[in-house]
Amino acid sequence: MIIDEFQVLFEKDNDKISARGRELLERVLRQGRAFGIHTILASQSLSGSATVVRPLIGQISNRIVLGSTASDSQLLLADDNTDAQLLTKPGEGILNTKTGVKEANTRFQATYWTSESRKQLIQDMVVKAEAEGYNRKPIVFEGSAGASLADVNRQQLVSKEPTRTISLLIGMPMSLSGPVSVTFTRNASNNMVLVGSECLPTLAVMLTSLVASGIETELINFVSDDSEWEELLEPLEEAGLNVRRPIALASTLKKYSEEAKCRTEEDDHLSAPKVLILTGAQRAARLDPSESDPYGYSNHQGDDGHVLSDTLHELLRTGPEVGIHTIMTFDKLSTARRRLLEIDWREFGLRIAGQMSTADSSFLIDSLAASELTSGQLIFEDLDHASSQRVRGYLSVSPDEIRRLLES
Repeated sequence: MIIDEFQVLFEKDNDKISARGRELLERVLRQGRAFGIHTILASQSLSGSATVVRPLIGQISNRIVLGSTASDSQLLLADDNTDAQLLTKPGEGILNTKTGVKEANTRFQATYWTSESRKQLIQDMVVKAEAEGYNRKPIVFEGSAGASLADVNRQQLVSKEPTRTISLLIGMPMSLSGPVSVTFTRNASNNMVLVGSECLPTLAVMLTSLVASGIETELINFVSDDSEWEELLEPLEEAGLNVRRPIALASTLKKYSEEAKCRTEEDDHLSAPKVLILTGAQRAARLDPSESDPYGYSNHQGDDGHVLSDTLHELLRTGPEVGIHTIMTFDKLSTARRRLLEIDWREFGLRIAGQMSTADSSFLIDSLAASELTSGQLIFEDLDHASSQRVRGYLSVSPDEIRRLLES
C-alpha cells in the first residue's frame, strides 16, 4: 500500500474520519508485516503534523529522507539526528534501516531519470509481466479525479426490481469500494434535486441507467444551447429516451400529475415506474411563484389555466408513492429557490450538491460539506435515511461510452 502526502489524512482536529484513519493506518503498520502487507508513506514535508505523525513513524524501521529542515529530520529520523539538513545536492538522500538511529545513516545519490526513460522502463516491465502471466494491476485511488465509466458494466446500470426500487449510478466513493448508487423507493419525498454546474455528466449516467433498465423516462431539456450536453443526449434518444422542449412543460406536468392522481385514487402501487426530469430548471421561468400570492400560485399558468407551480407541487407530493419520480437540476441554489416554493423542498428527499457557499450548503443539505468540496466532487444526501456521502462525480462522459453501455 502506497500513500502519497499521507499527512493530509490527519490535518483536521477532532474529526472522526481522521481519527479512524489514523487508527487503521497504525494497525496496518504494526501488524501488517506479519501478513505480508507492506506500506510506503511519502510526503514532501511534515511541518505542523509532528504530534499526529510521530506515533506512525515509530512503527517504521526503514526510512529514506532527502534534503529537509532540521525539524523534519528530527521527526523522520531521530531527535538527535539532523543530518538531513546537511543534504544540499539534488537527489542526495539518507537511507536509515534502524528506526532513525544516527549511526545507521547511509548517504546515497539518487539516479536521475528523464520522463521518457521512466515511461519506457515501465512499458518494458508491463510487457515482461504479461509474458510471464502476471496480469494483476495496481488499484490507484485519486480523490481529486472524477469517476470514470471505463470500469462500469451494464449489470451495474440495470435496476433489478424497478417496480420496487430504482437504482441509478451517480459516481465513485472516496474509497476503494464499488460505485455509488441512489435508490428511489415508493415512499413519500423520493424525488431528487441536483444543484451545481458540474452535475450534467452525472445526470447523463443516471439517464443511461434509466434507459438500460427500460424505465419510461421523459426529459424536458432547458439546456438546449449546450452542444456537449446535446451530444450526450443523442445515444440516449436513439435508445428510447423521450426528450421534450421547454414548450411542452405545461402539458407534460399535467399528464404526469393526472396519472399520479389516478394511481393514488385506485390505490395502484405496482404499476411500472415513470421518471420525469427537468434539466436546467433555472431557465423554467414559468415555474416562478408569484411574490404577491402568499401561496405562490397566482401568475404562471398553463395553456388550460392550470397553475404550473401548483401542478408541480402536487406531482412532487403524490408521485413517488405510486412510482412516479421527479428529478430536477439547477446550476446554483439561488435560481433553484426562485423556481421552487419553500414547501416543495420537503418533497426532495434525495439531493446532490456540487461546490457551493457555506450558506447554500447549510440550506440544501443542512451541513457545510458542500462548501468543502474540491473540483469533481459531489455530496449525495439521503434525508430519509439521514445519510450523507461524498462522491467523485462523472465529469468526463462521452457519447461513445454511453453507447457502449447501452449496446453491451
